[in-house]
Amino acid sequence: MTSGQFPEDTAQNPKKTAKRRPSRQNIFKFLRLGFLCSVCAVLAWILWNRSQAFTSRQAVVNGTVITVYTPLEGKLALNPLEPGLLVEAGAEVGRVENPLNPQLVVDQQTIISQMKTIESQIQSLDQRIAGRQTLLNQFQAERGQQSGLQRQYQAERVAQLEKELDASKSAARAARLEAERYQFLYDNGGITLSLVDQVKATAEQAEAAVQRQEAALAQTRTEQRASAQGLQLEGSRVFSYPEIRVRELIQELDDLRQQQEELRVSLVAKQEELVKISEQLNLAQSTPITVPLTGAIWSLNKSSTQVPEHINAGDPLFQILDCNNLWVDAFVAEQQLDFITVGDRVDIRFLGKRDRTRYTGYVNDIRSGIGRSNPGDDVAVPPAEMVRRELDIRIRLEGLSIPPSEFCGVGRSVEVTFQKPE
Repeated sequence: MTSGQFPEDTAQNPKKTAKRRPSRQNIFKFLRLGFLCSVCAVLAWILWNRSQAFTSRQAVVNGTVITVYTPLEGKLALNPLEPGLLVEAGAEVGRVENPLNPQLVVDQQTIISQMKTIESQIQSLDQRIAGRQTLLNQFQAERGQQSGLQRQYQAERVAQLEKELDASKSAARAARLEAERYQFLYDNGGITLSLVDQVKATAEQAEAAVQRQEAALAQTRTEQRASAQGLQLEGSRVFSYPEIRVRELIQELDDLRQQQEELRVSLVAKQEELVKISEQLNLAQSTPITVPLTGAIWSLNKSSTQVPEHINAGDPLFQILDCNNLWVDAFVAEQQLDFITVGDRVDIRFLGKRDRTRYTGYVNDIRSGIGRSNPGDDVAVPPAEMVRRELDIRIRLEGLSIPPSEFCGVGRSVEVTFQKPE
């Protein structure tokens, strides 16, 4: 077919051209079919998603609150505070004024008096120790002199015995020569045998005397060495008076020094007690109220416009929310326990259209039970009462950036999505 014939054929066959256009009925049929396919796809996606994950029935962001109390009784001056206000750790938010406590003043004077008494006792012991030390030095000198005299006596006795031994040896040699001469005369018939025996007996006695002198000299030298070392060989040892006094004074000095050390320890304890009482006196006059941690004011027990004239020690002032320690309390059905493990990663989404950001959290602990649990006084939002067959999942929250003016998101409801393991 040529180009010149196309318009002519079209004009000649209008029915053929009309058949090529879809009818309105077919269009609606295709639309219904597409809508049905879309619904089926959405339902299939929902069913698949539910098979892969499940969400919490109820969940809320929670945190730790710290209560600040008055440190002592007195008149309170508190700075203007309001819930949601950010306060820094260590910041002074008020003061408590209180006049001096008379009991603390009495305790302070008592301790000062006790310290003076202890110092006087230590000085007295110093004087006694100095006097005993002087006596000890004196008796030690006398003991040294006596030891020197004893050594000198032993040396002189040894010298005397050595001289006596030399004399005995000379006499023994002379007696031995005399016996030999008498024996010669007897052999030549010059003298009788009885005279020879008499001379030999004299020589033997001289030899025995030499042996006795040698033994006495050896014993004396042993006693000399023992005396030089402060020992006594014969009988039980008897101490001299200087030696006895030296030993007594050494023992007495040890006792005095021990008493002195005990008094010094007691003095140090009293000094520490005095420092504490002085600090209490300073605090009793004016004590600052400081913030223990950085966080947001959660609630006020006493505001700056409603401060009473007098407060007692330990009265609660306000609570601080720790925005660095946040978590989520989520409640899920008990049959989901098989799919939850401590440390699992979960997705967290705040309810409402204001914040559609998804945050990450990790399962910290799992608690099961019936009824309301007691979370303690440091929890900002007590968890709701648990129903039968339900789990309380505590989730550690990370990356949350909500300002303190909104209490860092504490108390807001969230939806927690748990992924089922494949």
